[in-house]
Amino acid sequence: MARSAFFALPEQRPLPHGADQRTYTITIEDDARSHTLTLSDPLPAGDLRVLVDRLRWHQAVARRRG
Repeated sequence: MARSAFFALPEQRPLPHGADQRTYTITIEDDARSHTLTLSDPLPAGDLRVLVDRLRWHQAVARRRG
């Protein structure tokens, strides 16, 4: 999370037009801070994409566990 500079990013990134593109809304709370970011595919390369990939992986694991 720190490498992606998540708390420094604007609250909402421009959403591209296209019905088939996935949209992600991520909220991270860290002590007294809270920040929400909304973005869509295609994700930008770099640490933010890594963060989204890790969150998707954790979500898939949680779904398998029920």
